[in-house]
Amino acid sequence: MKKLSLLLAVFFVSMLVLGPLYIFREYTSKGETKFVAERLHWNTGNTTRVWGADWPEQQRNIFNMLTWQEPQKLLLLPADDWRPAVQLSHLMAPPLKALPVLMTDKAAADAGALPVYLEQLGLARDDIAAVVLPVKWSQYAAAIKESLAVDVHIAKDQPPGRNTLVVPGDDPAWAIPALTWSALTGDRVVAAAEGDETTTLPDGSNNIYLLGNKNLLMDKGSQKKARLVGGNNPVEAAVAFAEYYQRDTDFGWWNSRETPEGGRTYFLVDEKNWRGALTIASLAPRGRFGPMLLTKGTRLPPKVESYYWRTKPEWFVTPTEGPYNHTFVVGDLKKIPFAAQARADFAEEINTYMMQGDQGNSALDGWVIIWLAFIFSAAIWIWNHMVTRNTDLSPYMKFSWLFVALLLGPLGIYAYYINYRGYSHRVSQARHIKPFWVQVISANLSTLGFGAPAMIIVGFILTINGLPLIEFDSPFYLLGNPMIISIIISYLAGLAVLVLVFVPLMLRINEDSRYWDTVKDSALVIFISMSGVSLGMLPLMWWLMMEYLPMMPEESNLLWWGVMYSSTIVGAFTGLLFNWPLVAHGRKKGDM
Repeated sequence: MKKLSLLLAVFFVSMLVLGPLYIFREYTSKGETKFVAERLHWNTGNTTRVWGADWPEQQRNIFNMLTWQEPQKLLLLPADDWRPAVQLSHLMAPPLKALPVLMTDKAAADAGALPVYLEQLGLARDDIAAVVLPVKWSQYAAAIKESLAVDVHIAKDQPPGRNTLVVPGDDPAWAIPALTWSALTGDRVVAAAEGDETTTLPDGSNNIYLLGNKNLLMDKGSQKKARLVGGNNPVEAAVAFAEYYQRDTDFGWWNSRETPEGGRTYFLVDEKNWRGALTIASLAPRGRFGPMLLTKGTRLPPKVESYYWRTKPEWFVTPTEGPYNHTFVVGDLKKIPFAAQARADFAEEINTYMMQGDQGNSALDGWVIIWLAFIFSAAIWIWNHMVTRNTDLSPYMKFSWLFVALLLGPLGIYAYYINYRGYSHRVSQARHIKPFWVQVISANLSTLGFGAPAMIIVGFILTINGLPLIEFDSPFYLLGNPMIISIIISYLAGLAVLVLVFVPLMLRINEDSRYWDTVKDSALVIFISMSGVSLGMLPLMWWLMMEYLPMMPEESNLLWWGVMYSSTIVGAFTGLLFNWPLVAHGRKKGDM
């Protein structure tokens, strides 16, 4: 029996240490998203996939998403040269609200084939009100006017917007985050010059913002008054711009943790897919606007995933109240794998402000993490003191104090200190002379030390395997509630462990009695003491899980352990009220 009890104690310690670490399994294991060939579509609850293996296919699918009741102005843009294309993105904004159409230089030169090209995009002749061309295609204006029978304008000498966003000119990925903003507000996007040339800004550019690099080549006057948005690479610059806001000029998305309103729209594109990004930006002036975020490689960048977590919407009563965030994912599975899309969907899923799921941490989760650090530190300190300084304690008392430390943390250290400080005189291996009030604390913690771990571990096992449900068609139907069944089973398990295992073996160290006689003599005392602890522990556990927290936490959630620790602390105080008379009448020992 002694060997079995010690093995059981070791099992309890292992569960109390490893159980909380179970929540970190998502961090330490590599997730795998299996390819499902039978999938009907590639949309999820919080994401919409805009399919397309290349930019022409993406452009056709994006245009299929749009509807219009009057002819549209078309903005023909070169698909072979990103600089003039992105620098004309402001023409997509009202009042012109031009619809961007990407094409190659060869397609632009063949004006006769242009109507067929546009019809493939869903644009009939009657859908076209006018055409705007970049300066480099001005020689095709007459032919296009004749072919489409509409007015053709050259995009030059446009009045500047209120703000100008300067991006590095060495990589089109830097310009992608600016496209939806420019298409929504009409603010200019300027690609910085390369080499020794000086960047030419539109006349009248008063508010200048630098995306990603403060060393962009501009004249000294412009450099002096420019403001830095930030970002060491295009992925980081996209997140920085999504969070940026300048109050005096009302510039920036200001989609950050400090602006908690939901209903946000995001666009997720590969950093090499500037053509798809430019086309999807046409949704911005048509009601679906928001920051453009970037992916790189086959995984969602940590910077982007962290941003999704910070800006996810929160609910107060039920998740159905919304509003929800949504992301448009541009490209096929080779551009952005479904694993990255699923990760974005998971990270932006609406959640309550008190619970952030398996991988996001709310403020309450943060307190649990701090408490975990406290209890592990307390357990290490108490165990080290018992094996080096207080070596005369029995094995059962050592395990009992270790359990107290793993549940009460710094409170356990204080209880251990007052039990064995100067006025505590040892009279045998298991008995110490102490003041009465300290004996009450010791007697209470001897019950809590073995009973509470048993209750928590049984509850953990039940939760991880699924709580039972029993149907009753009677006034006692509540007894079939999974939470109540879990509480009853946990209580009986803690009571059984104390009555049958640990208390009899602890008492027999100083008492010459038979095992079953000790069990019978101590059963009622243990029942009263255990009931005192449970009276504070179990109702609070019920209230926290079923009433206070909007959703009952699972075993993989930090708050599940937070509920256990909080309930145990309350149970430690209510147990004092029941153990006080037991110690006073000599029915329970507090000198161990």
